[in-house]
Amino acid sequence: MLPAHRFLVAIATAGLLCFSRICAAQSAPTDSIRQWMDSLRGPISRISQTTGDWAQQRQIEERVAAKVRERVIADPEHPSLVDKTEGGSTVLMHASLHGYALVVEALLESPAVRRELEASNSTGATAWTLSNFAWKQAAWVCAPNILADPFAAAQNVILSFYYVKAPENQYARIRSALARAGARQDLEAAKKAWLANCPPARPEVIARVKVSEDLLRTLLLEADVSLASFQSRPASGASGNRR
Repeated sequence: MLPAHRFLVAIATAGLLCFSRICAAQSAPTDSIRQWMDSLRGPISRISQTTGDWAQQRQIEERVAAKVRERVIADPEHPSLVDKTEGGSTVLMHASLHGYALVVEALLESPAVRRELEASNSTGATAWTLSNFAWKQAAWVCAPNILADPFAAAQNVILSFYYVKAPENQYARIRSALARAGARQDLEAAKKAWLANCPPARPEVIARVKVSEDLLRTLLLEADVSLASFQSRPASGASGNRR
């Protein structure tokens, strides 16, 4: 583990806190594909806290993506591929929000999934919309109180290492995959959905989001600034690199 992250690791435990209706809308009853995705969080976090080996983390997601692809091959119309939560969130939305690019690409091999590209949840977000939120890299832009709490900050920032270290931004990869599959790319709708879900965001951030020409890029830049400010505090003793 990099010395710059010792403070965060010292106070972190497995799991990711959620401070927004964005995640609340993704919660679901028992569902195998969602369970496969949710099972990634613990191992990925533990590797970030120990060896920091991104390739090893990637293998964990690759295994889940392979299981999804096997299901698609066995039955491309299997109900679990398009299952929705009570809030209307699809499995594809879940993968897009959590930045699992390999899983998204596997899901998109199903015609049933592709037919649901324009489905929206109770917050008005589609899978393409959620890919712009970069949730695992920019949750604290939506909910600044995450960085106000050392415990919450540790969990969120440590888990973000998997996305930061990737050779290419995973949310950009997801967004492109969804666009190639035919998803409608509605920037204004994405901004509206983010603003509706993130009332705790700082006023200056809200102003920049409103005029943004690329929501994903704007949120990633804002996440960098917020994290740098957090890590420069004397009490944190941490600094980090962001992509």
